[in-house]
Amino acid sequence: AVNVTAGTLVVSSGNSPIPDMGVYVGVGGIGNLTISTGVNPIADGGSIYNIGPGFIGYTDDSQGTVSVSGEGSTWTNASTLTVGFGGSGTLIVSDDGAVESAGTTIALHEGSDGAVTVDGGGSTWSISGGVEPGGRGHGTLTITNGGFVSNTFARIGKWPSADGTAIVAGSGSTWTNSESVYVGGRAGGPGGPGLLTVGTNAVVNVGLMLKVWEPGTVNLDGGTINAGSVQLSDGDLSGSGTLNSPILTNAGHVSPGASAGLIDLLGDYVQDTVGGLAIELGGRVPGSGYDVLAVTGSAVLAGELSVSLIKKYDPPLGMIFDILTAVEVLGEFDTARLPVTPSGYGFEIDYLEDRVRLTVVPKGVIGDLDGDGSVGASDLLILLANWGPCGDCDDCPADLDDDCTVGASDLLILLANWG
Repeated sequence: AVNVTAGTLVVSSGNSPIPDMGVYVGVGGIGNLTISTGVNPIADGGSIYNIGPGFIGYTDDSQGTVSVSGEGSTWTNASTLTVGFGGSGTLIVSDDGAVESAGTTIALHEGSDGAVTVDGGGSTWSISGGVEPGGRGHGTLTITNGGFVSNTFARIGKWPSADGTAIVAGSGSTWTNSESVYVGGRAGGPGGPGLLTVGTNAVVNVGLMLKVWEPGTVNLDGGTINAGSVQLSDGDLSGSGTLNSPILTNAGHVSPGASAGLIDLLGDYVQDTVGGLAIELGGRVPGSGYDVLAVTGSAVLAGELSVSLIKKYDPPLGMIFDILTAVEVLGEFDTARLPVTPSGYGFEIDYLEDRVRLTVVPKGVIGDLDGDGSVGASDLLILLANWGPCGDCDDCPADLDDDCTVGASDLLILLANWG
């Protein structure tokens, strides 16, 4: 086996490939393995081929780094590859370098750290099995500036002790999964925190299902996800970008934008009774002033709608917001939490044939809980008698800010309308 326990081994152009049973970088010390084209850009790059497994950061107290850079530089693992087995492991593929491996885990054991970066157009990592950023440790996969990674399945934050992250960013950066991707868990259930971020002009392909568990988040930051189906099992989908999937089933939370944004869903949208859609209103323009979920298929609604005002926005009376568009809208939200504007207006929700619309409407005398046309001591007593969480969010008149709790903010609203 090749063991780089401490120090640096450089395999560059002109060096013979090293056929070997296994590669261990970082065993009880700090190890570095560099595979590059060397000083002659015309010559073939350096290469290593190993039949046995590859380990970077093998023991608990070790640090291992492997760098594969330059056209023709390759590291071929016929067996599995672990980046951060018990210690800290780093793999960097850049400048047209290429790595091949069987199934790979990034941070296998509890307490381990692993990081893989595939950077630049022409830099590739081909995995014949699955990849797990965050097995039981802290693992990160980063694909940037046109890098390309392909594998079968992926699990981001597989087990409860894990913390997994996958970032795909930059024009042309692509992550192709021929099977399913699990964020915040695995096929059998939830795991640890998992995050998948897809940046501008980057693409993530999922051949089968993209499933997001409760500790998991998918953040669209201007990128595109192509998936056979998407299921939120108490997980989160947020940001702005394109989700190309025949169906998105929301039994979790969908939050377009980051302080107003747009999610384009090329398919159908089904919101379960436990699902939620969060919308922020901060201006007049759809997608930049306020959040929009734009569905090219049908939208079947249930669960909760939660609307909030941002940027101190005070929409005028009669202002409309088409927060969800679709070919057809079926059903209604079971619960709608709607805010009160700074000017004291409320919102009316309308379920039209092809959209869900919010309209700013008069709210009446805010704080008049006893219905006598004025706000006074008796209204204050009613509010105080109902202090705390509402038993029924749809029937809680003292909840003046519609957050399902009677508290300090409701008291301030009442006092502001005294008289």
